[in-house]
Amino acid sequence: MNQTGHELVNDSTVDDGAETLRQAIQQLLQQSMPPSFGDRFNQEKAEAHALSVEILPRDNTKKRSLRCVGWRATTDCSPSGPRDPSHDKSCMEAVPAAESGYCEVQDRQSGELFRVMRRHCNSIKNGGLFRCSDAEDFANFPLLALEAVEKTRVSGFALPNVGRSVGRDGIVMVVYPKLLASAYASIRTLREVLSCHLPIEIWFRQKEMNRVPGSLKTLQHLADSDAFGGISLQELQDPLAIGFNAKIHAIYNSFFDRVLFLDADNVPVRNPGFLFESPEFGETGAVFWPDFWHPTRTIFNIQPKSLLWELLDLPFVDMFEQESGQLLIDRRRHASALELTAFYAFHRPSHLNRE
Repeated sequence: MNQTGHELVNDSTVDDGAETLRQAIQQLLQQSMPPSFGDRFNQEKAEAHALSVEILPRDNTKKRSLRCVGWRATTDCSPSGPRDPSHDKSCMEAVPAAESGYCEVQDRQSGELFRVMRRHCNSIKNGGLFRCSDAEDFANFPLLALEAVEKTRVSGFALPNVGRSVGRDGIVMVVYPKLLASAYASIRTLREVLSCHLPIEIWFRQKEMNRVPGSLKTLQHLADSDAFGGISLQELQDPLAIGFNAKIHAIYNSFFDRVLFLDADNVPVRNPGFLFESPEFGETGAVFWPDFWHPTRTIFNIQPKSLLWELLDLPFVDMFEQESGQLLIDRRRHASALELTAFYAFHRPSHLNRE
């Protein structure tokens, strides 16, 4: 400190500032300098090659055998922008979220070159892991999804545990240590305040609960003392059933035929049993609610330039996202939709986690 009480700037701070200034000046000089002959040659060569690389046509009748060639970077934040070969990458290199371009692949049978996983600068969310080594699976994803649906149309197909009871309705929740208090409050409210007698499944991951010894004792006591004997604890066994996927696993494997899923911190203000008898549910077999987020303020990067639409082979859907904290579904009537949802959630490599 000097005599006035102000902290003096140390030498390391000055050095850091000087280095930052030097890098900024160097970047400006590089931007202002005309490209070298070598740079121009590489650019022209890349542009000429790009003309021979078409967008992969969709064919939902057979899987394509594709060999990854590499990441082809572009400018103007568009996959169809001018080529930028200086930022090309190998198939195994991670591509930062803010870069535009496409993965170049070659059909092993025909030798043709194609563009897949075409990205704008905002096509994937920040932190999304992206490598062109996933391009073959990405290109075949719509066909794989169709195969998942087709198997539900085979005679005798049923989701796990369907038909073990006759038209049984119930509530499904997923809990982890931080939500135990909320789940307890919600269940007590359902039983004691709203007089809801619907059976309840509480799904949990034992590994998570082990971090807080004895954490399930309160809910187990609640289940044991339930006057209606309809509260059960179910363990999540699938190692991939984590995060949002735990909800999908619980609904897919529930012992109820008709499920009202509620987040553990979702506290109803009315006995929700009436929903099972509502005309909307009777007609469609499913009831969903819109999410809080406006489409222009999405936190899941669901927007026109998202890579999601190429993955699903769908046009952009301009509407509110669906709330996952509460939904009502008849598992018998919508086995195909739930099988498809499970495929999306648990297929590996996971393409949806990067979108």
